[in-house]
Formats: sequence, structure tokens, C-alpha cells
Amino acid sequence: MTAARRILPAGAVLATVLAGCGSGGPKVALRYHPPTGAVYHYAFEQHSKIKFEGGPAAGMGEQQLTMHMFFTQQVGAPSGGQVQVTMTFDSISAESPMLPPAMMEQAFRQMRGMKTTALYDDQMRVQHVDFSGAPGLPPQMSDQITGSLKNLAFPFPDHPVGAGDSWDVQMELPMGNIPGAGPIRTSTKVTVKEIQVAGADTSVLLSVVTSFPKDAVTVPAQGQTVELRFTGTMTGEQLFSLRRGAAVHTTMGGTMHIEMKSGALGGQTMAMSMEQQATMKMTEQ
Repeated sequence: MTAARRILPAGAVLATVLAGCGSGGPKVALRYHPPTGAVYHYAFEQHSKIKFEGGPAAGMGEQQLTMHMFFTQQVGAPSGGQVQVTMTFDSISAESPMLPPAMMEQAFRQMRGMKTTALYDDQMRVQHVDFSGAPGLPPQMSDQITGSLKNLAFPFPDHPVGAGDSWDVQMELPMGNIPGAGPIRTSTKVTVKEIQVAGADTSVLLSVVTSFPKDAVTVPAQGQTVELRFTGTMTGEQLFSLRRGAAVHTTMGGTMHIEMKSGALGGQTMAMSMEQQATMKMTEQ
């Protein structure tokens, strides 16, 4: 994986403070104060489908990718107001007609046991990420893994929140399907659906809606300027256990439509759609 913001999927600790009960019900202040040494095990699965609907590539068949990943996160000691989280790749596999199985198996075998670290502040905003990737791993696969995980994590607001409260965060969408293109910035609205109290545990259920830029976006790719227009949304939910201080379950999915223009296409417009469904869950609770 390449270094990227929010690479770890909210798999660490929330410190919460009940901030009173107004007419809107109880509120919590979400802060990132993980217990040192906490360990979390996760299973991640993503299904992607790409269809070329118009332009020079319209005759290509549907491209599919299914990815399975098991990983472990361990929380280090806080230092200077930041917390280091280490993620270890326990197992990775993928099936796709786009890439030779032998090549993927070799690259994933090299990734098993590899580690990446991220430094978070107390709003769970990533300050720094270290990851060099595995030798031989195709860049588009590295971007796919990085993008999948980082877009399942959402920084906390700077104020207490309760049911119905929302905040906006800026995310980055990797464009691994366009060689050489950088990420596209998107806007994500996070809303507290409910605060659940059960015994010694309190959980916060969040709904998530990611919107794409309304205006055309230009990006450089392989020496060309590419113009992109997006429509569609990605939606999902995430459940945080405050006792565990971790995301217990996350789902995210939807369809994004893209229209692409560049000199390399001879003035034609290429239309494509990308459908994704992703699930991440804690495997030991």
C-alpha cells in the first residue's frame, strides 16, 4: 500500500465523555485515547464491478475484483498527543479476471506478516503513515487495498454529538483504474443514528454518505490531462463499541458513474460505472 491518510479503518480506541442530556438526548465527545496494548482482529471483504458503458472501451466485458483480507491492529503507547497503531497483514487473497492469479498469489504471499503504522491525533486524524508496499504488487492493487481501508475510517468532530447530529469530513478516492492519476477528494457526511447503552458498553451507530465532486475534475495521467465527471453516492453504516474502543462492524457500498475525456481518447468521452460493496467486522469480541 502507498502512504495515505486514514489508512487504518477506525480500528482503535474511542474515549468518550457524556456531555449532558438536552432535548435532543445524550451527547458524547468522541476522542481518540486508546488503551496501550489493545489488539483487534478484523476480516475485510470487498466486491467491485466495473462496466464500460460508452466510448472506445464500450466493447470490453465487465471487470470484477473480489478481495478478502484478515489483519490485526495493535495500539502503542501515546506520545506527544499522538497514538501509534500498527497493522499486520495476516492473510490476503483476491480473485479477478483482470490480473493473473499466479501474480496475485505471489504478491500477497510477500505481504503476509508485513506491517504498516499510522500516527493519530485525538480526533483520529492520521498525521503520518509508513507503508512501503510489497515487491511485485501491482500499483492498482496496492491503491485498491489502501483506498478500501482508508475510506472505512472517519475522523471525529471537535464537539459532542448525539442522535441526529452530523459532521462533514474530506476523504480521498484513489483512481487506480486510471494509471498515473492521483486521488479525487470527496465529501463525506457522518450522522449519529443512535447511541446504544447495554450493560457496561455504549455503542454509537453512524450512518455515512459520501458524495463526489459536482464539477468536472482534471487530473494528470501518463502525460495527459484527463477530465472526469462523477455522479452517484456511496452509503453505509459503522458501529463503534465504546467499551472496546473500536469499530465492531462497518458496511459501505454504492455505484459511481464516471465520464472521462482526454486527448488520448481522440476527443471521445468514455463512460464507466464502478459498483462497490465492502464489509469490515471484528472477528474476536
